Amino acid sequence: MQLNKDILLVSIISLFSGVLLGYFQAKCFKRSTITKNKEEVEQIKEIENNNQKEKEKEEKEGDDDDDDDDESESIDGDYDENDDYEIEYDEEIGDCKQVLVIRTDLGMTKGKIIAQCCHASLGARQKALKDSKKVLRQWENFGCAKITLKANSKEELVDLRNKAKELGVVSYLVLDSGHTQIPSGSATVLAVGPAPKEAVDAVTKHLKLY
Repeated sequence: MQLNKDILLVSIISLFSGVLLGYFQAKCFKRSTITKNKEEVEQIKEIENNNQKEKEKEEKEGDDDDDDDDESESIDGDYDENDDYEIEYDEEIGDCKQVLVIRTDLGMTKGKIIAQCCHASLGARQKALKDSKKVLRQWENFGCAKITLKANSKEELVDLRNKAKELGVVSYLVLDSGHTQIPSGSATVLAVGPAPKEAVDAVTKHLKLY
């Protein structure tokens, strides 16, 4: 009988101990979970804060880059701070123009003629940029007037170029490379100017429109 009582007592103690142990384990687990969750929340907040700081930094740098772009776009490539660069009509220079004299005896196609005129115009502009900068600015700021005229031979183009040189007028004679349509070294188009109208007319006034 006594043995049964002892067994019952041990069983009750074991059960009670198990309940207490389970209770404390649950408590500890809950506290651990809360602590862990709290740490995770803090980590998430820290990551979000860092991301926000990075985003603000990138936006600020982007704004700075935009400002730099605006400044660079407002600067003319040929600008010189010592040049008093202003878009004002120079009465002393007057109206300016460029004449493109096209050789007609070569039988060039329209596309070929256009390409040769471009070469001539740009070549003359490069010369003017070096030798007649004020005249070039006047021409570019007020319309870039161009007129196409015609000549019948290489000799006529060469004579016109020589006359332009004598009068101090910018000119550029295109000699074709000969890869298509015409022989290598063929004189195709002569650009006269950009220069004041009177100066260009002194060289080309007698020619007919192309």
